[in-house]
Amino acid sequence: MLGVRPTASNQEIDLAYRARRTQYHPDKYPQADEATVSWATQQMQRVNEAYAVLSNAKTRERYDASQVEQEAPQGSAAREPRHSAAARAAASASAPAPPKVSLNDLLQRRLRGATFTRIYVTPYIPPKKLTGAGSSFVLGEGNDKVLVLIDATVFGGGKEGLALTEEGIHFKELGSSAERRFWEDVREVEVRGTKVLVNGGAIVDCNFCEKRELMQVFAVVREFLLARHAAASSPAQTAEMMRRAQQSDTPWTNPVVCQEIFSIARQRVLQLSDLMEPLENELGEEVLNREELAEFFSTAGAAIQDPGKAQRAFQFLIDTGSLCELAIECFEEEQPPSDRNALNGRLQEPQAVRNLRQIVRGIVEGSDQNHRSAQARQFFQR
Repeated sequence: MLGVRPTASNQEIDLAYRARRTQYHPDKYPQADEATVSWATQQMQRVNEAYAVLSNAKTRERYDASQVEQEAPQGSAAREPRHSAAARAAASASAPAPPKVSLNDLLQRRLRGATFTRIYVTPYIPPKKLTGAGSSFVLGEGNDKVLVLIDATVFGGGKEGLALTEEGIHFKELGSSAERRFWEDVREVEVRGTKVLVNGGAIVDCNFCEKRELMQVFAVVREFLLARHAAASSPAQTAEMMRRAQQSDTPWTNPVVCQEIFSIARQRVLQLSDLMEPLENELGEEVLNREELAEFFSTAGAAIQDPGKAQRAFQFLIDTGSLCELAIECFEEEQPPSDRNALNGRLQEPQAVRNLRQIVRGIVEGSDQNHRSAQARQFFQR
C-alpha cells in the first residue's frame, strides 16, 4: 500500500506515507462526486493502517512474519491480501487500542440547556438548514452525521458556515470551495473574534454569531481534542503537557487550560483504574476508591469554573494526574521511576488525593522491591 521495500528504513516509510496522504486525502477532492470521495477515504484508511503497522517495530515484525508464512510452499493456506495481513498484525499488537472518544457525548453533557442564535446542536438542527449545509459543504458524510451546524449565511440558508461531525470539521465561506479537516489532522482550534482557526489558520468567519457562543462551543471541541490526545498518547507525553501547564504563572485563570488539565487527569485516573483491576481481582478487594475519586472530579470540575476556587482545584488536578502518571510508569516500565516528586503531598489536600498518594507510594515501593529482587536473581544466576 505504501510502495516501500521490505527492508525500508523508517525515513523511507515516513516519506512514502506523506506521499500517499497527498495522493489520497479526501480533502484533495473538494469538487468530486460522493463515490470518488468515498473511494479516497477508503484508500486513506488503508494508508493509515499500513503506516500504523510499519512505523511500529513490534507490529512490523509481526507483519513481516505473516508475509513469510503466506509465501510458504504450495499446499499451505490461501494467501490473504497484504492489507488484511497488516490489519491482523495491528490487531495482535500488545498495546490496546485507544478508547473511543465521542464528540457527541461531550456536546450533550457540556451544552445541555444552552441556547444560541446561529449555532445549532443535534438533535435541534432545523431540517432546512441541515439540507442546505448537506448540499453545499458537508463532504462525504450524510446530514445525519452533523452534530453542530454554524450558519454563516446572510439570510440564514445554511449553505455557508461550519459543521462538526465525529470525523472532522466541514466548512465553506461565500465564494470559496467546501473543505474538510479530519480530527486526526487537527492539532488545535481557537476562536479570534468571530473567526474559527484550525492549526493557526482561519477557516471561516462566523460573523453573524456571538463570540461568547463560539467560545462556548469550541471549548468543548478543545476538550474533545485533548481527550483524543490523552487516549492515544503515552503517559510521558501527557506528563510533559502537565509540566508545561505548571510553568505558566497563572494557568488556572484560563478556563480552556483548566478544562484540558481536568480531561488529562481524568483520563489517567481511568487508565490507572484499568491497570489495577487485575491486581484487585487477585487480592479480592478494591484498592482504588473509585467512588471517592468520582466525587473528587465532580467537585473539581465545578471548582475550576469558580475564580475563587480555580487555583486550588487546578493544583489538585495536577497532583492527581502526576500521581497516576507515576503509578502507570511503575506498571508499564521495567525500571522503577526516577522522578518521584509527585509523592510529595500538599497541606490540606482533599482526602481522595491523599488516599491516592498513599496507594501510589505502595505501588512505587512494590516496583522498587521487584527491581531489587530481579537484580539479585540476575547476580546469583551468573
